Amino acid sequence: MKTKRKLIRSLCVMLCVAGVLAWTTSCSSGSVSPEAGGARKAANAGSPGTQSSESGTTAQRTKEVAGNPGKKGEVAIGVILLDQRDRFLTYLAQNMKREAQAEPGTSLEIKYSGDDAERQSEQVEELLAAGVSAIVFIPVNAEQSVKLTKRIQDAGIPAIILSRAYEGVEGATAYVGSERPPSAESPPDAAGILEMDEIAKLLGGKGNIALIDGGKDEKRAEDIKHVIAQHPGLNLVFEGSAAHDRYKALLLMSDWLTTGKSIDAVVATNDEMAIGAILAARLQGKEKGMRFAGVDGTMQALEMMKMGNIDVTVFQDAAEQGKQAIKVAVKAAQGLSFTKNTYVPYELVTANQADRYIAKWNQ
Repeated sequence: MKTKRKLIRSLCVMLCVAGVLAWTTSCSSGSVSPEAGGARKAANAGSPGTQSSESGTTAQRTKEVAGNPGKKGEVAIGVILLDQRDRFLTYLAQNMKREAQAEPGTSLEIKYSGDDAERQSEQVEELLAAGVSAIVFIPVNAEQSVKLTKRIQDAGIPAIILSRAYEGVEGATAYVGSERPPSAESPPDAAGILEMDEIAKLLGGKGNIALIDGGKDEKRAEDIKHVIAQHPGLNLVFEGSAAHDRYKALLLMSDWLTTGKSIDAVVATNDEMAIGAILAARLQGKEKGMRFAGVDGTMQALEMMKMGNIDVTVFQDAAEQGKQAIKVAVKAAQGLSFTKNTYVPYELVTANQADRYIAKWNQ
């Protein structure tokens, strides 16, 4: 197995670079991102398509842009994202930049923590020292995020949580994303429920499922297992974590395939891990008849869906999340009325809808 694993490691780089590009020649991480909901209209309670709740205000003083002490009234927003290689986060960052450019007097600084809690904490301190007016960040973990939120708010500026909801997120100035807090009941349109429901239909309620999640206690993974439990004919034969990373998912799937145990569908909690699983199955010639599902609805996943490689994805609107996060941050920093919780709904995508969602990226 070790020899085979080494072979897989040496070949996967070539496969990832050459093979996937051969499948998806029209997609790249630099694709134009969607402007879902159409407009750049100013809206206190979110734009059409979002679900908002609990309006709030903040009296935090708007700080002057770092390095420009004479320009009062400007808003400098600091943003901390996770892995810069993650395509969803690439789209998210692109649209945050667009929205900041559309907001008069707004500047933006984006940092990447690499999913490292210690590094994220250091970056918060760097942004505070730079005199930003608000900080938007994607949490690495719940415990630290509660502390970071308090640290930011104690400094007199808003703390906006983006994309990942955790237990205690209500303590933040505002939240923007598609996820609900872990203790909240998952709605029918939760990503894990949508993708697993569709896979169950495709399998006729029978088959062996391999689940690839992003890490410990991921709500999306729990939703997937909840749906599996509702179908007596479905069996969860493998479960493992790949940190939302394509290469790690490739290695994980490769190990599972060497066991000889039958896998009818791989359900991953993001598209990157689903693609990694497809690469592993393709490398071993075992992808035929196997179903694959992911989440995010990235351009590459959609192109692979058109070619029959991915069966299900769930569109997570990076454009709308990024746009709303900047809108909320600017309003909160200026002491204006803003939306406490802005939920951007997930959307199930199947093969016959791929072109429709590809068009969103090209708007």
